[in-house]
Amino acid sequence: MKETIDVSGLALGLHRLYIRAKDETGTWSVVQSKPLFITQRNEFCNSQLNIPNVKKIEYFFDGQTGFGLGNTFSFISNAEISLTKTIKVSDLDQGLHRLYIRVQDETDTWGIVQSIPIFITQQLLHNSEQLINAKITEMEYFFDHATALSKGNHLSFASDNLLSLNKKIDISKLSPGLHRLYIRAKNNFDQWGIVQSKPIYIKAIDDTLIDITEIEYFFNTDPGYGYGQSIFFTSDNYVHIETNLPVDHLSEGIQCIYVRAKDRNDMWSPIKYSNFTISNGPNISFIPDQTVIETSESHSIHFTVHSGLINVKRPS
Repeated sequence: MKETIDVSGLALGLHRLYIRAKDETGTWSVVQSKPLFITQRNEFCNSQLNIPNVKKIEYFFDGQTGFGLGNTFSFISNAEISLTKTIKVSDLDQGLHRLYIRVQDETDTWGIVQSIPIFITQQLLHNSEQLINAKITEMEYFFDHATALSKGNHLSFASDNLLSLNKKIDISKLSPGLHRLYIRAKNNFDQWGIVQSKPIYIKAIDDTLIDITEIEYFFNTDPGYGYGQSIFFTSDNYVHIETNLPVDHLSEGIQCIYVRAKDRNDMWSPIKYSNFTISNGPNISFIPDQTVIETSESHSIHFTVHSGLINVKRPS
């Protein structure tokens, strides 16, 4: 999604933008946020005016450096610059640092400094032979707080130099609310990679069965939640229904019936469905796992949806 957001009511300076989404069941997502910096509008923002060329780009680490005193990049001056450069980090200690970068245009005006965190580790692989022979041999995860190496929860997998895993992680010991999942891997040279993390949100689940308040069905095409054909019943936390459904409006061939339910919290269930066939044919006959039912175009039929195929036949 690409949208223009009105910031005219914000004062100059640092702000934080928050965003969240709600799905069709009325459930809100976890809030996401991003910092933004409001500056005064530059006259060169007008696309009808000439944008000044960038004449200098400099970078530095961690502490503030005076304007023009940082490490510079060589480039050809232009109004728009796209650079791919190698930055020397050999003078930095292992650990977390912050890289700062800023530019100066031909009017000697400096732009706003930009920064990004970087993490310096020991050189993991020392030569091309190690790189070729390196394989991931161990992977572990933990929640919320740092855990000593090899003391996390281990994931089982076949050692390889490239892994794509789909695993279930035990969250039964986590309380409802916001947590952070950490994961890291080790290679066959006993070198650990940088820990990666991601926020997760544990939602409390009420084990009490909730009354079903609405059941709807439709054929072949989903009309949208709440727009199917309703089935009348008495609301309860367990519902068993046997009813007649009209099929005379359906054409011959394979058809599909879909059913879903909604509880008193306005939460819809997953859709259940079953295929059946309408065709001209002989009288009722029975085939293992299939039910063939004779009917006419003037009245409804009574059937039970099974996981197998249901054939609905009209008499010739």
